Amino acid sequence: MTDQYGFQATPKMYKTRFSQWGFVKNNTEDEVKRLLSMKFQRDAEGKVSEFVRNGRVVNLGTYLKRKGVTEYDLVDFETPAQLPSYVRCRTPTPPPAPGYLRSPDLIRAQETIVGNMRKAFLHCRQFEVETDRQVGWTSIMLWGAGSSDMFADANKKFEMGEHDAGGHLLMRAFKRLEMDLKQLSPQGIKELLLGMVHRDAGMMTALCKYLAAYSTTNFERSHPLRQTFSTLYEVQQKHGPITLSELVWGCIPTIAEELEAIYGRRHPYVARTWIDLAIFYNHANPERLEKLLSELQPLRRQIAGRYGQGSADDLALRYAVVQLMQAAWPNGDNTRAEALELWTAMKDSGLIFPVRGAEHNTFCYHSPLKVDPWDRRCRDRYDVGTQFFQQHCGIKVLPYFEEDMHYIEHAPDSHSALAAALGHMAPSKFSLI
Repeated sequence: MTDQYGFQATPKMYKTRFSQWGFVKNNTEDEVKRLLSMKFQRDAEGKVSEFVRNGRVVNLGTYLKRKGVTEYDLVDFETPAQLPSYVRCRTPTPPPAPGYLRSPDLIRAQETIVGNMRKAFLHCRQFEVETDRQVGWTSIMLWGAGSSDMFADANKKFEMGEHDAGGHLLMRAFKRLEMDLKQLSPQGIKELLLGMVHRDAGMMTALCKYLAAYSTTNFERSHPLRQTFSTLYEVQQKHGPITLSELVWGCIPTIAEELEAIYGRRHPYVARTWIDLAIFYNHANPERLEKLLSELQPLRRQIAGRYGQGSADDLALRYAVVQLMQAAWPNGDNTRAEALELWTAMKDSGLIFPVRGAEHNTFCYHSPLKVDPWDRRCRDRYDVGTQFFQQHCGIKVLPYFEEDMHYIEHAPDSHSALAAALGHMAPSKFSLI
């Protein structure tokens, strides 16, 4: 300008004039808020967003890192999702379908996730050893993180098209997740990862975003969970929820192997992990399950001796064995024999009651597991049990849990009826049911 037109001005004067004209190099906070409003709206629809300003891609991550804030610090849900005239939003070109998980950035992401999961499990194990914390077999019947149950229920609502009910459950799940993240077990960590596998795209995006924001705000930079959740969020932002789901699922078997290497095959966390993958995700390796069973079978006598025959821990371990056999050999004679043996143990423990007015093969099962108010029972696990009792024993089981109302009327069995007739019927808390 000086050479061609003789216009004398300082750099500050240029910047002032460019600002008045709208030619600003850096994004303002108000502009970023508008971009985030649009981004959050598209995230809820499962869409990946890329913003272009004056022909150049806007990197929101760089702005947030420079300011030291997260998306949740800036986003204003009352701000209309209306972009400035010089900014446009588009969906970036997706990566090619065949072999795209082998791209360098996704391979690095997998390595980061698996490596940091190993560190997280080691930290959990060290804490348990230092505090002498014992993890019983009843833990396999509970959710590691109570919010996992709520996320699963919300996903079912979204799949059925009940979006209002799903959204309500999702908000409750996030409130519970805030408490869960303060003390996560390996089981809870694994459940959060599986919460981003083959779920509703909008829900996966929201969960991934929340975990990244929470860990960035509350965990140190080197914390393994912060490293993991930040990496997952970067993948979701760049590649979308579908690729995120496939990436996490690709990591899960290796993460399970790391958990087994740290805790050993005889630990409830390890058994629960391989059972979940086999029964709920159709990832069964009969050879691995057979090795696991060979370790658990001798443990049964030890658990029965410590906690008592028919105790909650004894039945939980027996149940884990049956589930592993069901996953490896669903129609095997040994699986049927093990299911019948479990049924006999439940009857001998006084937990089985015939149901009045029902078929002769219908029974009410009273779970001996006592659940604390802050724990959540994994009811899907009991549903699996009712299925294999029906398959192998021809028995219909109706589970009852102490935290529920008891609506099933028991029918007196032959021994109880004879005792009542002779006046020797002992009082029971279920005698009036």
